[in-house]
Amino acid sequence: MVKTEELTAKNIEAMYAVLPGSRQDCAARLAKPVKRVESVAAAYLAFFSLVCGDIDDCIVYPSLESLLEMQEEVAKLASKIGWHVGEYGKPFPQGIDVNGKSFYVSISHSGGLVVAAVAENPVGVDVQQNPALSKHQMLRIASKFHASEQEHLNSLPESQLSAEFCRLWVCKESVMKLCGKGLSLPISSFCIVGDSCMLDGNPIRLTVHPLQDTFLAIAEWK
Repeated sequence: MVKTEELTAKNIEAMYAVLPGSRQDCAARLAKPVKRVESVAAAYLAFFSLVCGDIDDCIVYPSLESLLEMQEEVAKLASKIGWHVGEYGKPFPQGIDVNGKSFYVSISHSGGLVVAAVAENPVGVDVQQNPALSKHQMLRIASKFHASEQEHLNSLPESQLSAEFCRLWVCKESVMKLCGKGLSLPISSFCIVGDSCMLDGNPIRLTVHPLQDTFLAIAEWK
């Protein structure tokens, strides 16, 4: 994970320069500058993680120095493997071979936080800040959730609603990224129960990290 506020325009330019053309084009199409920065940083962070190769279960905040000193290695890997996405935008949906080992990638960004998850098995990651929404707005969005999730949210006091809505949202997004269907998967078609859910009869394990005003969720097949 990185915070874009720690990156200068020169840093982003250096990261952008080594990305595959298809990912550069994707970032360039984004209208909002902050979204372009997040898009560039997320892709660079994914390649950086693949270059590092060490799989760790904890959240790692690489220093800016360590990110940029790997620029040459990132450029070589990016040139070699490109940036392939599936039908619904999942990067490397079939995995990617790096030095004889297969890895899977998922990325997310929100509110200046950028996350890349790299694992030896399929993975989905999502990060979201607690929404600045009214109770009415959150419950209106949640009306598209699974019926049990709606019931749960409606039972909460207003003081707990924002955090729990955000937790459910990142869990659902991480599941949609794990299966590679993105928003084409109806969010009412599966239910988050604690730290797990079922999708098409297959169990999914969820790891949720509450951060400051933010939730990070990682989804993996059990």
